[in-house]
Amino acid sequence: MVAASPVSLCLRDVIEHHLDGADPHVLTAHDRLDRPVGWVHSSEIFEIGPLLSGGELLLTTGLGLAGLDAGTRRHYVRDLAERGVAGLAFEIGRTFDAIPDEMVREGSACRLPIIELRRVQPFIEVCRRANTAIVSAEVDDLRLRTRLDAALHAELTSSGGVAGMLGHLAD
Repeated sequence: MVAASPVSLCLRDVIEHHLDGADPHVLTAHDRLDRPVGWVHSSEIFEIGPLLSGGELLLTTGLGLAGLDAGTRRHYVRDLAERGVAGLAFEIGRTFDAIPDEMVREGSACRLPIIELRRVQPFIEVCRRANTAIVSAEVDDLRLRTRLDAALHAELTSSGGVAGMLGHLAD
């Protein structure tokens, strides 16, 4: 018998297990914390949206947003949400003392989780640990699929044939 498929890392997992040193506080879209995270990435580039494929948790200090007007910062959040980003984790204290209100309001309207990081935690450490966990879960899933494929192939070629394989699937 093959065990159930591992569950991919969700945003809640990353917040609780990989951002815990940054004293995270979820500000928006609390109902979206079970979204899968396919990668954790850090960037200070304002126009990062086109470089993302969806499912990422984006870490930023907001440096690329400094000096921009409120409408442009709202556009930044809206663009991330439209691209399917899993969440935006925003470290306060370096560039901004607080996440700008218009970004929080836009995140709420777009249902994009915005996580305020209230303590410095090196992004490289977060990315390394979280992405290792993501890749490990994917490798575990591939191993499980390989075992399942081998078990089903063995059932199909055994004397039980298709009926035996279907019984194995039902189990």
